[in-house]
Amino acid sequence: MNQEHLIETLNPSQRKAVQMTDGPLLIIAGAGSGKTKTLTHRVAHLIAQGVPPSQILAVTFTNKAAAEMRSRILKLVSSMAASPSSSLEPNLANELTLLTSSFIGTFHSLGAKLLREEAAQLRRTPHFTIVDADDALSIIKTITKELNLDKEKFPPQQILSSISFRKNNPDKERSEHNFYESIISNIQTKYEERLEAMNAFDFDDLILKPGMLFLHNEDILKKHASRWRYILIDEYQDINPSQYLLMKLLAQSHRNICAVGDDAQSIYSWRGADFTIFLDFEKDWPEATTVLLEENYRSTQNILSAANAVIANNNVGKEKNLFTQNEVGPPVYLVESDSDSHEARICIDTILGLIKNKLAHLDRIAILYRTNAQSRILEEMCIQARLAYQVIGGTRFYDRKEVKDILAYLKLIINPKDTLSLERIINVPARGLGKEAIKLMSSLAASPSSSLVTNELSSYRAIELSKYRNKTALLEFLTFLETLRTKANESTLTETINHLVREIKFKEYLNLKTEEGIRRWENVVELINAASQYDTRGNDKMDNLSAFLETANLYQDADQEKNALKGIKLMTIHAAKGLEFETVFVVGLEEGVLPHERSLTEDVALEEERRLAYVALTRAKKALYLSFARQRKVFGALKMNPPSRFIAEIPNHLIEYTNATTSHTHIDEDFIEYN
Repeated sequence: MNQEHLIETLNPSQRKAVQMTDGPLLIIAGAGSGKTKTLTHRVAHLIAQGVPPSQILAVTFTNKAAAEMRSRILKLVSSMAASPSSSLEPNLANELTLLTSSFIGTFHSLGAKLLREEAAQLRRTPHFTIVDADDALSIIKTITKELNLDKEKFPPQQILSSISFRKNNPDKERSEHNFYESIISNIQTKYEERLEAMNAFDFDDLILKPGMLFLHNEDILKKHASRWRYILIDEYQDINPSQYLLMKLLAQSHRNICAVGDDAQSIYSWRGADFTIFLDFEKDWPEATTVLLEENYRSTQNILSAANAVIANNNVGKEKNLFTQNEVGPPVYLVESDSDSHEARICIDTILGLIKNKLAHLDRIAILYRTNAQSRILEEMCIQARLAYQVIGGTRFYDRKEVKDILAYLKLIINPKDTLSLERIINVPARGLGKEAIKLMSSLAASPSSSLVTNELSSYRAIELSKYRNKTALLEFLTFLETLRTKANESTLTETINHLVREIKFKEYLNLKTEEGIRRWENVVELINAASQYDTRGNDKMDNLSAFLETANLYQDADQEKNALKGIKLMTIHAAKGLEFETVFVVGLEEGVLPHERSLTEDVALEEERRLAYVALTRAKKALYLSFARQRKVFGALKMNPPSRFIAEIPNHLIEYTNATTSHTHIDEDFIEYN
């Protein structure tokens, strides 16, 4: 592929977005309009124009999306470099292989990279721990207990959410004269002190701390801003104020910032996203060019017309009208049922009919719903029908207890001041070490001249450990941590973990005589498999360990492969964003469910619910079923809600109404092909 062919594969709007290289650029990319293709071709075009890969920074929200971008860019640039007419260096692909991991990644991986380089500025070491939400909550609980705060009046989770909100909204004004805010400020101060003492950051810090460093230290900002002359931001509608501050500071000198996204798919306000940042792009960057991508390559025209009609009822947003050159397709099927259980049975019966008549494929069907609780009755019906299914959104792999236990040992190797990891594993397996031992070891870890895993620890043993009654067990534990760190310095990561699980008899601890024990051990084996990818990453064994732990810490629900397993997919609409399926069922389309009851009295919240419905509709490629029930059981009580207003917003000529007794397997056989 030469450079000309690279451009020829794009439609006119995509081509304009790719070739507009300098200055601020906003790409409004409607659902299914080739957003990723446009973004990756833009990066390839910049490289073809002579921009060194190391001067391009592309950020997105999930590791999965970042990996896809890297893969596509490598393929595009490698093809161009191989072209006889190419002016690119033949070894550019090799250079890209080394550089893509540093210039394409998630916001949080970028933040972690910056913090490793500037750790000393924040009184940390480069091998800091990233505290997850559970550990952060544990710290907050400890602090509130020390302050004798009533947990009913000051729920720890609410406090943590307040601190997170502060970090994600650094410019937000707040009154410290407010009693609640003053309490939160006091807790946050102590929370930050604990993190520093532990040589740790939380997830919000990965974005906030680099931004604050840049804001208050011009030399540090210049150093990093000069590295990346071109900045691309994917899924810009999901950005929060802290992320925007970081990007704005990096781009403010050269102003080559490209934002790609769709305000109509902004559905994460509950996670801190502020889609007004997207809407204000042209105000913040007055010289900006805006390109609108409206041609959809995913769905039928009937599906797009229904989605366009729904989202048109929002008052706030960028105007667009998706169209496609695909077939018109079948109508949108509207299904009415008596109850939620009846609704589930109709959905599953319809799916069985589609599969039997070879009108749809089992693995290309999704049932979408507003809340996780709605999956239970659907699962029951799948089991009764012996229909293979996969529920998306279960416990993350790296959140499973046995996995977190092993990771805690590894964190303690890399960061001896990580007292939360110490508390987690000091009695895993049981060693008879109680709170007294934890307190003693925590004090050792907090000492500026000592840590839990160090060759100098012996001088402290005679003084400190003599006070502890179970001295033998504690000495054995300390000795084991020392030998484990020695092992980690000398061996591959796989060898270190195998040594760890063998020495602590973790297999026996999990009890493989039970099914649960077997499943948990299988997770440990899978962890070792994941770690093996870092065995040959570099010569420094501790750097390899640190890289593996960062990957585990930054792993997200969205990084899980959602289409790999056999069976229909059951998931929330939030989890479905970014995915597509041949056939989609959207269930629970009732007032109080979708839109959710919490949104019914607030215009802003209601508009986000409409965007959520828009996302649900645009996941479908060929066939779309919308379903509502006359009554639904909620918290054990029957509720009778009217059909969702979003149904009424779809023009009648696009809908084919089907009642509970109608067969729904009559889609045109030439349209949906079973293969």
